Amino acid sequence: MKEKVKIFFELTKVKITSFVTVTTAFGYIAATGKIDLMIVPVLLGVLFLAFGSAALNHFQEKDFDAKMNRTKGRPIPSGRIS
Repeated sequence: MKEKVKIFFELTKVKITSFVTVTTAFGYIAATGKIDLMIVPVLLGVLFLAFGSAALNHFQEKDFDAKMNRTKGRPIPSGRIS
């Protein structure tokens, strides 16, 4: 289970996508001037879109990643996930 979580974090680039979500929250608050419950679906939507984009990027780059020393250990090229 721990390995699956690690793969998920790597595949979805959690550090970057979390930063995107936090900056979205600040933008929402700056634009509306308040914090309300509408921020929850907005942030969840942004988070899941960023997760999906990161995973799609990994999939699209799998052939190139498999050839490069720096990236061949990523989840898809290494075969840890298919």
